[in-house]
Amino acid sequence: MPLNTRRHERKKVRINASLLTDKAAPHSCRIVDISSGGARLMIDRSYSQSELIKIQMAGKETLSALIAWQKERYMGIMFI
Repeated sequence: MPLNTRRHERKKVRINASLLTDKAAPHSCRIVDISSGGARLMIDRSYSQSELIKIQMAGKETLSALIAWQKERYMGIMFI
């Protein structure tokens, strides 16, 4: 069994959010797990790795992040 080398404990969630960039209109996404260091999002379009984004959840502050990876319908982000 592989070791979990994550620095922050992840929590499974189902949170609808908006993904914001400087290049495009806001786009809907779903946060499927989250930690104090980042999150995994379910998305339906492609973005550039290392692109600076913002995540807006209803009733919460907007979080800035970098795209760490993207594979098919999922994206990993690191909060900054």
